[in-house]
Amino acid sequence: MVMIQDISDQVGLERELQINEERFRDFAEASADWFWETDDAHRIRYVSQGIERVTGAPPDWHYGKTRFELIGGGPSDEAWDRHLKDLDAQRPFRNFEYLRRGEGKFEPRWIRTSGVPFYDENCRFLGYRGSGTDITDLKQAEARLRERDAELAVARRAVPADDANTD
Repeated sequence: MVMIQDISDQVGLERELQINEERFRDFAEASADWFWETDDAHRIRYVSQGIERVTGAPPDWHYGKTRFELIGGGPSDEAWDRHLKDLDAQRPFRNFEYLRRGEGKFEPRWIRTSGVPFYDENCRFLGYRGSGTDITDLKQAEARLRERDAELAVARRAVPADDANTD
């Protein structure tokens, strides 16, 4: 007895999956940002190649580390406290900023990251997936602007009021 089974639907679905995977890979590689995934203990288990273009550190340098290890020292400010509460509650987060320490040849970099929790089919928490972007240039520009504002405020206080109104 010969059995014939039509698998054209399965072949079509497999091809669509392949196209979607290629699409995602292209988007990830074309992005100025990078994508990441952590496990349920917040250890990095995947980082897209884009991180090396931006930070100089290859993806595998990050594997097994937590963001807390990457900042060097413990998080101690209110923003970190709020972020840790979000992570403990498995809530999504957007635009969390932190300074990633440099190590060896890698320079410290300011990172802005967003993430969403993901779960298995039994609703068991598996970790977070998200994206990161380097905002070091922005942070440096903000610092220069604050310095110039402070210098300008000092200079204004040094000029007597009578001298400021001379023509």
